[in-house]
Amino acid sequence: GAFGGCVSLAEITLPFAGLFKDGTTLPYGYHFARIFGSYEFKDFKYGILSYGSRKVEQINQGSSSEKTTYYVPESLRKVTILGGDVGYGAFSGCDRIRQVILDDAVASIGDKAFMDCSWLDSVRLPGNLASLGAQQIFVGCNSLDYMLLPASCKTISSGIFLSSWDSYPIYLEAADSADISGFAAGWNKKDESSNHEYYFYSENEPTTVQRQSGKKYWHYDGTKENSIAVWE
Repeated sequence: GAFGGCVSLAEITLPFAGLFKDGTTLPYGYHFARIFGSYEFKDFKYGILSYGSRKVEQINQGSSSEKTTYYVPESLRKVTILGGDVGYGAFSGCDRIRQVILDDAVASIGDKAFMDCSWLDSVRLPGNLASLGAQQIFVGCNSLDYMLLPASCKTISSGIFLSSWDSYPIYLEAADSADISGFAAGWNKKDESSNHEYYFYSENEPTTVQRQSGKKYWHYDGTKENSIAVWE
């Protein structure tokens, strides 16, 4: 792996992760962790293990049980992806990453892309994302603080946000139910008996009519960049 042995790496920015096509070449591969290789690495300071790698098993497309093993820096917490397609199982099993930023140039997100990223608390979705049509993208992401869905997203499959732990709010940049008419039934399902709450965007305080509709609304409160608050 090109970045194998980077024992103190805390964050990384990459031009793509998972699938990437330039129009003529084949995909480079599905797994994000392949850039770190399949060999364990450690770092000792004064004879004491200070940093090392964490074993990650990433699911392979076409098999429910077959996985590929990589070793990712234990210290890695933040990943930024600038383009391409985030393919099947791209970040699956990367259970120490806390933040992933997907630039607007990222075109799509594949099945199980973030499956079992148990420490992941923040995902920035591409601002131009048209759909979340893949399956089980965020299954097992049990630490997410919230999810912000861009207004460009017009279709979502059922069961994408399944979680075995606490629910989290889903904030829609969409302003009205008509804007999410393409969302599948159960799109916000947490488990078989409960759902994640979701909120529509309203720059101004909701009117009486809006409140009587039973919908819930959020806005940017201006205290800091992209700080979200719910209209009470």
